[in-house]
Amino acid sequence: MILSKNNFLNGKIGCFNRRKIKSEGGEKTSSTLRKIFREKYSVEVGLYSYGSCFEPKFNIGGKVKIGRYCSFGMDVHYFGANHPIDHAVMSAYFYNNAFSGLDVNDVKRHELHIGHDVWIGHGSSIVSFCHFIGNGAAIGAGSVVTKDIPPYAIVAGVPAKIIRYRFDEETISKLEESRWWNNTPEELMKYYDDIDKPKIWAERIIFEQ
Repeated sequence: MILSKNNFLNGKIGCFNRRKIKSEGGEKTSSTLRKIFREKYSVEVGLYSYGSCFEPKFNIGGKVKIGRYCSFGMDVHYFGANHPIDHAVMSAYFYNNAFSGLDVNDVKRHELHIGHDVWIGHGSSIVSFCHFIGNGAAIGAGSVVTKDIPPYAIVAGVPAKIIRYRFDEETISKLEESRWWNNTPEELMKYYDDIDKPKIWAERIIFEQ
């Protein structure tokens, strides 16, 4: 259970919710925690995903849907809206009525879809121009993601650029076909001996479906 480094879980949700979340497996599997973040913070998190996606400051101004088995380093942020640089005034007073209390039009709020088994390193930022991060992508620490990331790409930098892909096309195709993320960790342990041979691992899952 991952609790020690998450300020939200450690002290901002009340004793009752904290106990309930802990009894449900913490960040990994808690349905209560997922409901809180879906309804209050517009972040929908799949089972077995964990990390700073469960911090209120993760999603700033947008809406996020996250798949299963994703890993988020500390201080990862998604910026789902931009200051209107083509307006005469960029201040939130004139584009966010909840902030100013004035009768103004809100800026466009964007959505981000993150696939399954995505790893996003410490201190990375994802801006509103990115709408999709594919299954199995890996984003290096401190990256600024400004555009969509293909499945199984390794990216890093400011702005983030593709360094290489984790596997060849045939292996990626097998992994996608297997849809292994629909299984529980306990079910996947059946194939653990081949986890370092991704193509064989995926083929075994496909064969037994």
